[in-house]
Amino acid sequence: MSFTRPYPWERSYPKGVRWDALIEIGTVPAILDNSADTYGHKPVIEYRDRQITYSELAAFSKKAAEGLRRLGVVRGTPVAVYLPNTPYHMITFFGALRLGAKIVHLSPLDAERELAYKLKDSGAKTLVTTTFPTMLPRALKLLKDGHCERVIVGDDARWGPPPVALETFPPSDKVLDYETLLAHEPGAQFPDVSPDDIAVLQYTGGTTGTPKGAMLTHGNLTAAVASYGAWQSGQGIEPAQDRVICVLPLFHIYALTSVMLRAV
Repeated sequence: MSFTRPYPWERSYPKGVRWDALIEIGTVPAILDNSADTYGHKPVIEYRDRQITYSELAAFSKKAAEGLRRLGVVRGTPVAVYLPNTPYHMITFFGALRLGAKIVHLSPLDAERELAYKLKDSGAKTLVTTTFPTMLPRALKLLKDGHCERVIVGDDARWGPPPVALETFPPSDKVLDYETLLAHEPGAQFPDVSPDDIAVLQYTGGTTGTPKGAMLTHGNLTAAVASYGAWQSGQGIEPAQDRVICVLPLFHIYALTSVMLRAV
């Protein structure tokens, strides 16, 4: 069977969208940096009563990267992210990827045995969480039981009055306040990151066995964003004009890529 242009599937495309559109790949930190250069003063996050601009998010992520580097996180180091949708997620995500580290998403809905399995399987020794109820106690128990070596805790009250009573914690050499990460200005240049480097170990649901860590590269994620950009180009969507409400959890790949990264 042969087809001539326009191909049958092209009839469903918005006007101006080409089936052979150029899909550019790059690195995830460059997505944020390029947007910060262009839209630096515009808000990228609105969380409760707090707005964070593109420039601020880029700066936060660089400080977090420097803080993680001082803790021994280097290229290829897995960093477990056990967070709901808070600014800490985006700061940690972009910050760790600046170092060439790998993000290991842990779901707040996971049972303790699933969390322990993912930590062991991924090799993540550093876990980032927040003071949300149930999450901090579970993270500290994972630490106590030897499933990780360090827990970094962000106080969610930093971003405005919380809707629930938050947990408290005594900082120690193994339980660090997230503010210690943000206290450092970037020092030496961050390592070069390649589109072929693994960015995320995204665990499957495990409905047919134990969860499997899908290896997603910087190229995978940036290609997806480029695809969304090509599709939007034929729909009259203007950059820096839309607001996107993110309800889906960022620890799932759909919200991470087609909501958060796409919007950034």
